[in-house]
Amino acid sequence: MIKVFLVEDEVIIRESIKNNVEWEKHGYELVGEAGDGEMALPLIKELKPDILITDIKMPFMDGVELGKILKTEMPDLSVIFLTGYDDFSFAKEAISIGVEEYLMKPVTGEQLIAALDKVKNQIEKKKILTDNMTRLEQESQKNIQIKRYRFFGELVRSKMPVSKLIRMGNELGISVMASAYTVILLKYYFNHSDDEERKRKAEEANRLLSHTDSQEHVVMFQRATEGYIFLLKVQSDEDIDKIRERFVKKVVEIASRFEDLGYFIGVGETVHRVHEISRSYDTASVAFAKQYEMGKNRVLYYSQLDKREEIEDISVNIDFREINMEKTDKAVLVKFLKNGTGEDVDEFVEDYFKAFGEKNMESFLFRQYIILDICFIINEFLEQIHGAKKKVADQMFGENYKFTDVDTLDKTKAYVKRLIRMAIELRSESVVKKYQPMIEDATDYIRKHFSDDDISLNVVASIVGLSPSHFSTVFRQEVGSTFVEYLTMVRMEEAKTLLKCTSLKSSEIGYRIGYKDPHYFSFLFKKTQKCTSKEYRMKGI
Repeated sequence: MIKVFLVEDEVIIRESIKNNVEWEKHGYELVGEAGDGEMALPLIKELKPDILITDIKMPFMDGVELGKILKTEMPDLSVIFLTGYDDFSFAKEAISIGVEEYLMKPVTGEQLIAALDKVKNQIEKKKILTDNMTRLEQESQKNIQIKRYRFFGELVRSKMPVSKLIRMGNELGISVMASAYTVILLKYYFNHSDDEERKRKAEEANRLLSHTDSQEHVVMFQRATEGYIFLLKVQSDEDIDKIRERFVKKVVEIASRFEDLGYFIGVGETVHRVHEISRSYDTASVAFAKQYEMGKNRVLYYSQLDKREEIEDISVNIDFREINMEKTDKAVLVKFLKNGTGEDVDEFVEDYFKAFGEKNMESFLFRQYIILDICFIINEFLEQIHGAKKKVADQMFGENYKFTDVDTLDKTKAYVKRLIRMAIELRSESVVKKYQPMIEDATDYIRKHFSDDDISLNVVASIVGLSPSHFSTVFRQEVGSTFVEYLTMVRMEEAKTLLKCTSLKSSEIGYRIGYKDPHYFSFLFKKTQKCTSKEYRMKGI
């Protein structure tokens, strides 16, 4: 409902406008009124209407002065001027402050509604444009996050030449050149908050953490719903020790600001080469995996672990010669996520795990590493196809996840199969939902503007931000009819309502719903309804 505020110093005229216009019937709500600009100003600021109807000549504060003030403070407010003075100077002032409509008194209810409808149309077009710009900005931010994910993935896989990694980082505004590096993994836990409160706290925590990304020595990658990776980089081991301790203290301090927010931090080894960042990440992952045994609110350094136990598990028992690099490449999993079906998941996972080597897969920590990598790939894939990754993220990083879920090879396989099936389901949903908001905007616009002279496929396509040819194809696929067929159907629905509920002539109805040629309207009505308009009107009488 579009909100309207009325300012008119002549009481009789103001009452006439109030009482003779069917506001709600036409989609408007008269939220307030005043007798002059001075009285109106505080009310308008409080009520925040969409449209202001105001007389120009009024005592105390006239409409021009009121319009100037409001256009400065409320630039989205639309203004319609009313005046009994046929003076060009007033019109010039109205134009100078960006007034949408200028009507001479006395004004009829029909004239006012026509002016309001014109302004409402402009408001709706502006809103659609703003929504599209917001959506575009959000998509742009998502694309940046995807590129950052890919970049970190390349850092920890250590397969890309350092020169290419440096160039890739520079394109994202991330400098990787340093003398020492440490990877830190962080997860926040929300204990008793409801969904809305949890979302608010997550956004606030994310905002506070994102400030660290602007620091010279810290790069942040958001891994999942509540998971973060931080790469600390400096010029000496001594510096990195200081920065690491200061950073960990800051992260814990952020958590302490929220009453029911827990955390777990895994800190990897310090390394000295770009290609060794993968080692820091691996060791941070080993420490991070202990969260399921040690509980919340802990900071665990890899250096604090029993190295003999950990190294024996992750290194000594791993025979890299058994790993089939071709079959375990990221591209293999991505290809399956793009083209695979739910029926093929079991066979794919069995083959995929076999390629890592049966002996290697006996290592719990090695399986943990593979699961983290699989989740990283799945979440990145879902970001690329604009799918919601939350279900998969909750499975891997949610509060109900326990290390006993994957403490055997069979459990690990079942767990990964479940994640991949979820990803395939989300992939299918994303195909259906990708264009849904645009189609809803398009059909809503058609139903509101079906009688406009200029409505066309090109106009609606531009409003939803697609090319005409692309829009035509998508519209037909999603709606099940062509643009013209849908527009005709909407118009015929209105025609049938007017035939049954008014005494308008057939030619008048045709004109009202967008057909200027009465013969063409009669032809279309008979073609689509299998009877003439007269026959339809007489049915049931």
